[in-house]
Amino acid sequence: MPTRSPVLFRINRRIGNTEGFYSLIVPAIVYLSLAVAILYAMWPYFYHIKNETFIVLGIFASWRYGWAITHYIRAVIYEFFRYPRLRRLTHDLPPDQRYPSHIFFIIPSYREEAWVTLEAIHSLFSNLAEIEITATFIVATGSDEDDKAVYAAYKAHPYHHNVELVLQRQKQGKRIAMGHALRALARRYDGDYNSVTIFMDGDSYLPPRSLAIALPFFTRFRDLGAATTNEAAFINTRSLLYKEWFNLKFGQRHLLFKSHALSNKVLTLTGRFSMFRTAIIAQEDFIQQIENDYLDHWMHGRFRFLMGDGKSTWFYLLKHGWNMLYLHDVIAYSLESRDDSFLKISMSLPYRWYGNTLRNNLRALKLGWRRTGLFIWWCIFDQRINMWTGLAGITGATILSLSKSFIYLPFYIAWVLIVKTLQTSVIALRGHPVSLLTIPLMLYNQWIGSLIKIKASFHLADQSWSKGGQKQSSQQDHIAVPHPLPPLMPDLTMLVSVLLFFYVMLLAEGALELPRWPHARAFAAGNHVEIDLTLYGVVADDGKDDSAAIRRVLD
Repeated sequence: MPTRSPVLFRINRRIGNTEGFYSLIVPAIVYLSLAVAILYAMWPYFYHIKNETFIVLGIFASWRYGWAITHYIRAVIYEFFRYPRLRRLTHDLPPDQRYPSHIFFIIPSYREEAWVTLEAIHSLFSNLAEIEITATFIVATGSDEDDKAVYAAYKAHPYHHNVELVLQRQKQGKRIAMGHALRALARRYDGDYNSVTIFMDGDSYLPPRSLAIALPFFTRFRDLGAATTNEAAFINTRSLLYKEWFNLKFGQRHLLFKSHALSNKVLTLTGRFSMFRTAIIAQEDFIQQIENDYLDHWMHGRFRFLMGDGKSTWFYLLKHGWNMLYLHDVIAYSLESRDDSFLKISMSLPYRWYGNTLRNNLRALKLGWRRTGLFIWWCIFDQRINMWTGLAGITGATILSLSKSFIYLPFYIAWVLIVKTLQTSVIALRGHPVSLLTIPLMLYNQWIGSLIKIKASFHLADQSWSKGGQKQSSQQDHIAVPHPLPPLMPDLTMLVSVLLFFYVMLLAEGALELPRWPHARAFAAGNHVEIDLTLYGVVADDGKDDSAAIRRVLD
């Protein structure tokens, strides 16, 4: 039997606002001091910056900062007003009506380390024992070794007599395995409307009292279709960058999900840990959505979704009008061992995540704002453009530095440090620790992540997944458009879009100018054109050489 890892006991200490506050002190002092030093050193050159530049940069920044402020305000309202009220309503339930009599777990456990399997399954047993309900574990494994690890962990806990274990072998990928698991669930489901099914990865660890907090929401609110939880990570790796990168990801997610949940929706039902009303997922059309979700695209043809089951489940509930919640005081931990290079991981994982998002959000937009809610509809729309808005600031500042004055780039860097320090403060004060690496990783996610998302948006059919030395690709399920051009179109349309973005930025920052159309038409017609040069700064008889100014007008 695998031995229990003592290092895992560290995660039993819940994330707290105090820990986040103390982690903020050093980064805030360092980066604000650096921003002040840059501004102080560059202040004598401030007169080089023109008012129109502030206007242009402000227009590009207003969308991003406006959304950020909106999310911060909504997150505060949800955390301190809306969610506590919902919790109080669940407490009003009689003790014997808070929990269903039986719940289900769908757990893909593919080539997990033995200690991870043990910790994950025992965390579930401990939660079930607290509320004394029965459960069915349907575990999709990838090998005989997986089966042995799961069965050993199952038998080692004294509560296993109250839990049915069903082992299934996944041979055709995660989605097919989930379809088989859901059909096994449907055969066992007795029709209890309050029954809940939990989708979770084989490396997810659930702290004590998590089910006791979460399950009553489904009993109390009958229009609740699904809920997802806060996330954190326990990562067995030598890479400090990877740990901090994941901490930042979960911190930003925590903030956004609270904002989304104020509209009774979230933007994904993550496969790490999400809860569903069993009456919904036992239906055949839901199972088909998971097992055989696909997209028809004019450029890519038809292709089946390889991963992204959390997006497929989300779209099904969104389409059918179910409410969704974010339970921010329930934390699911990911137990991971990662020794690949940070650059490789930080590019491959977002490419997969962004692809899953972009494959789903266009069809979600087509549902219309009346179905999704206006705020959520705009959030989905923002997912389609935020890769461009995220690059506007650094691109504009670089263009201005090269075409007008070097001073623009240092001022932009100082501004970014101040803004990112404020954003880091929000994350830290909401309970997720930060460090000196947080702001560099924020900028890395914004700039490099935007480039990755641009590529993903033009290569929607490009899907791959690998774990434990095993790889899977969607190429065998791809029906391409029967025409010689489509294979070239993703790269070509991406190149044209990127060039158009830079062209618009050059125009916006004044590095390029469009022709003055009335003059251009007159010249083309061969007509005489009179131009008032005083409008362009030329003053007669001022003793200055006006040839350069006149040349600029003619150009």
